[in-house]
Amino acid sequence: MPTPRPQRSVPRRIAAVSAAAGVLALALSGCVGAPAPTPTPSASSPAPIFASDEEALAAAEAAYEQFLIASAQATGSGGTNLDALDEVAIGDAYKAQRESAAAYVKDSIRSTGQRTFKTHQLQSHSEDSDRGAVVAFYVCDDLRALDVVDAAGVSVVAPDRVVDVPYLIVVEGKAGALKVSEKDLWERENFCL
Repeated sequence: MPTPRPQRSVPRRIAAVSAAAGVLALALSGCVGAPAPTPTPSASSPAPIFASDEEALAAAEAAYEQFLIASAQATGSGGTNLDALDEVAIGDAYKAQRESAAAYVKDSIRSTGQRTFKTHQLQSHSEDSDRGAVVAFYVCDDLRALDVVDAAGVSVVAPDRVVDVPYLIVVEGKAGALKVSEKDLWERENFCL
Protein backbone atom coordinates (compact mmCIF):
# COMPACT_ATOMS: atom_id res chain seq x y z
CA MET A 1 0.00 0.00 0.00
CA PRO A 2 1.41 3.29 -0.97
CA THR A 3 2.10 5.78 1.73
CA PRO A 4 0.07 8.97 1.56
CA ARG A 5 1.91 12.07 0.66
CA PRO A 6 1.95 14.71 3.25
CA GLN A 7 -0.17 17.73 2.32
CA ARG A 8 1.81 20.77 1.55
CA SER A 9 0.75 24.11 2.71
CA VAL A 10 0.68 26.93 0.24
CA PRO A 11 3.75 28.97 0.73
CA ARG A 12 3.06 32.24 2.51
CA ARG A 13 4.44 34.26 -0.29
CA ILE A 14 1.96 32.82 -2.78
CA ALA A 15 -0.91 33.40 -0.32
CA ALA A 16 0.08 37.04 0.14
CA VAL A 17 0.32 37.61 -3.62
CA SER A 18 -3.10 36.00 -4.12
CA ALA A 19 -4.69 38.17 -1.41
CA ALA A 20 -3.18 41.34 -2.87
CA ALA A 21 -4.41 40.40 -6.34
CA GLY A 22 -7.91 39.83 -4.95
CA VAL A 23 -7.97 43.24 -3.26
CA LEU A 24 -6.70 44.90 -6.44
CA ALA A 25 -9.38 43.15 -8.50
CA LEU A 26 -12.11 44.28 -6.11
CA ALA A 27 -10.86 47.85 -6.12
CA LEU A 28 -10.72 47.96 -9.91
CA SER A 29 -14.20 46.51 -10.22
CA GLY A 30 -15.69 49.18 -7.96
CA CYS A 31 -16.85 46.72 -5.35
CA VAL A 32 -14.74 48.23 -2.63
CA GLY A 33 -16.34 51.22 -0.98
CA ALA A 34 -15.06 54.56 -2.10
CA PRO A 35 -14.16 57.06 0.56
CA ALA A 36 -17.19 58.64 2.18
CA PRO A 37 -18.16 61.89 0.47
CA THR A 38 -17.35 65.03 2.36
CA PRO A 39 -20.62 66.54 3.61
CA THR A 40 -21.50 69.79 1.95
CA PRO A 41 -22.04 72.47 4.55
CA SER A 42 -25.64 73.58 4.69
CA ALA A 43 -26.54 77.19 4.18
CA SER A 44 -25.42 78.95 7.31
CA SER A 45 -28.13 80.51 9.43
CA PRO A 46 -27.92 84.27 9.83
CA ALA A 47 -25.94 85.62 12.73
CA PRO A 48 -28.07 86.50 15.74
CA ILE A 49 -29.13 90.14 16.02
CA PHE A 50 -27.79 90.33 19.56
CA ALA A 51 -24.88 88.30 20.92
CA SER A 52 -26.25 88.11 24.47
CA ASP A 53 -29.26 88.81 26.67
CA GLU A 54 -27.40 91.79 28.11
CA GLU A 55 -26.88 93.31 24.66
CA ALA A 56 -30.54 92.70 23.74
CA LEU A 57 -31.75 94.28 26.98
CA ALA A 58 -29.56 97.36 26.51
CA ALA A 59 -30.96 97.88 23.00
CA ALA A 60 -34.52 97.36 24.27
CA GLU A 61 -33.99 99.88 27.06
CA ALA A 62 -32.75 102.44 24.51
CA ALA A 63 -35.84 101.81 22.36
CA TYR A 64 -38.13 102.22 25.37
CA GLU A 65 -36.38 105.47 26.31
CA GLN A 66 -37.16 106.82 22.82
CA PHE A 67 -40.75 105.61 23.20
CA LEU A 68 -41.15 107.60 26.43
CA ILE A 69 -39.75 110.73 24.79
CA ALA A 70 -42.18 110.40 21.86
CA SER A 71 -45.04 109.72 24.25
CA ALA A 72 -44.19 112.88 26.23
CA GLN A 73 -44.18 114.89 22.99
CA ALA A 74 -47.60 113.51 22.05
CA THR A 75 -49.24 114.15 25.43
CA GLY A 76 -47.32 117.40 25.96
CA SER A 77 -48.89 118.75 22.78
CA GLY A 78 -52.32 117.92 24.12
CA GLY A 79 -52.51 114.90 21.84
CA THR A 80 -52.00 116.75 18.57
CA ASN A 81 -48.35 115.98 17.71
CA LEU A 82 -48.08 112.25 17.07
CA ASP A 83 -45.35 112.26 14.42
CA ALA A 84 -42.64 110.82 16.66
CA LEU A 85 -44.77 107.80 17.59
CA ASP A 86 -44.39 106.34 14.09
CA GLU A 87 -40.67 105.91 14.68
CA VAL A 88 -40.85 104.23 18.10
CA ALA A 89 -44.05 102.18 18.38
CA ILE A 90 -45.99 99.47 16.54
CA GLY A 91 -48.85 97.12 17.30
CA ASP A 92 -50.78 97.43 20.55
CA ALA A 93 -48.40 100.01 21.99
CA TYR A 94 -48.89 102.28 18.98
CA LYS A 95 -52.67 101.90 19.13
CA ALA A 96 -52.76 102.63 22.88
CA GLN A 97 -50.66 105.79 22.46
CA ARG A 98 -52.96 107.08 19.72
CA GLU A 99 -56.03 106.39 21.87
CA SER A 100 -54.41 108.19 24.79
CA ALA A 101 -53.63 111.17 22.56
CA ALA A 102 -57.26 111.30 21.39
CA ALA A 103 -58.39 111.39 25.04
CA TYR A 104 -56.02 114.31 25.71
CA VAL A 105 -57.56 116.23 22.79
CA LYS A 106 -61.12 115.43 23.93
CA ASP A 107 -60.47 116.45 27.54
CA SER A 108 -58.34 119.51 26.65
CA ILE A 109 -55.47 118.34 28.84
CA ARG A 110 -51.73 118.08 28.31
CA SER A 111 -48.78 116.62 30.15
CA THR A 112 -45.80 118.42 31.58
CA GLY A 113 -42.52 116.76 32.41
CA GLN A 114 -41.72 113.21 31.54
CA ARG A 115 -41.77 109.81 33.12
CA THR A 116 -38.53 107.94 33.63
CA PHE A 117 -38.01 104.23 34.16
CA LYS A 118 -35.80 101.68 35.78
CA THR A 119 -35.50 98.14 34.47
CA HIS A 120 -36.63 95.51 36.93
CA GLN A 121 -35.52 92.45 34.95
CA LEU A 122 -35.38 90.76 31.56
CA GLN A 123 -38.22 88.33 30.94
CA SER A 124 -37.13 86.87 27.61
CA HIS A 125 -35.12 87.43 24.44
CA SER A 126 -35.74 85.53 21.22
CA GLU A 127 -35.46 86.01 17.50
CA ASP A 128 -38.17 85.50 14.94
CA SER A 129 -37.77 85.47 11.15
CA ASP A 130 -40.69 87.89 10.73
CA ARG A 131 -40.42 90.09 13.82
CA GLY A 132 -36.66 90.18 14.26
CA ALA A 133 -35.43 90.36 17.84
CA VAL A 134 -38.21 90.16 20.44
CA VAL A 135 -37.23 91.37 23.90
CA ALA A 136 -39.64 91.36 26.85
CA PHE A 137 -38.66 93.02 30.09
CA TYR A 138 -40.19 94.44 33.25
CA VAL A 139 -39.84 98.12 34.08
CA CYS A 140 -40.82 100.49 36.83
CA ASP A 141 -42.06 103.77 35.39
CA ASP A 142 -41.41 106.68 37.73
CA LEU A 143 -44.18 109.32 37.43
CA ARG A 144 -42.81 111.81 39.97
CA ALA A 145 -41.71 114.31 37.30
CA LEU A 146 -44.88 113.91 35.21
CA ASP A 147 -48.01 116.00 35.64
CA VAL A 148 -51.19 116.38 33.62
CA VAL A 149 -52.87 119.80 33.56
CA ASP A 150 -56.09 121.24 32.19
CA ALA A 151 -56.42 124.27 29.89
CA ALA A 152 -55.97 126.60 32.88
CA GLY A 153 -52.76 124.83 33.92
CA VAL A 154 -54.30 123.15 36.98
CA SER A 155 -53.13 119.63 37.76
CA VAL A 156 -55.75 116.94 37.19
CA VAL A 157 -53.82 114.02 38.72
CA ALA A 158 -54.85 112.56 42.05
CA PRO A 159 -52.46 113.58 44.83
CA ASP A 160 -52.31 109.99 46.10
CA ARG A 161 -51.54 108.40 42.74
CA VAL A 162 -49.05 105.54 42.54
CA VAL A 163 -45.79 107.00 41.25
CA ASP A 164 -43.87 103.73 40.74
CA VAL A 165 -45.83 101.78 38.15
CA PRO A 166 -44.88 98.28 36.93
CA TYR A 167 -45.11 97.34 33.25
CA LEU A 168 -44.19 94.50 30.97
CA ILE A 169 -42.61 95.98 27.84
CA VAL A 170 -42.11 94.13 24.56
CA VAL A 171 -39.72 95.59 22.00
CA GLU A 172 -39.12 94.05 18.60
CA GLY A 173 -37.44 94.61 15.25
CA LYS A 174 -34.08 94.60 13.54
CA ALA A 175 -30.91 95.95 15.13
CA GLY A 176 -31.00 99.74 15.19
CA ALA A 177 -34.74 99.77 14.44
CA LEU A 178 -36.38 98.33 17.55
CA LYS A 179 -39.87 99.56 18.37
CA VAL A 180 -42.13 99.09 21.38
CA SER A 181 -44.96 96.73 20.42
CA GLU A 182 -46.56 96.17 23.82
CA LYS A 183 -46.74 98.07 27.09
CA ASP A 184 -48.90 96.15 29.56
CA LEU A 185 -49.64 97.33 33.07
CA TRP A 186 -48.51 94.64 35.52
CA GLU A 187 -51.61 94.05 37.63
CA ARG A 188 -50.20 91.58 40.11
CA GLU A 189 -48.04 92.56 43.04
CA ASN A 190 -46.23 95.84 42.35
CA PHE A 191 -42.57 94.81 42.08
CA CYS A 192 -41.57 98.49 41.99
CA LEU A 193 -42.38 99.12 45.65
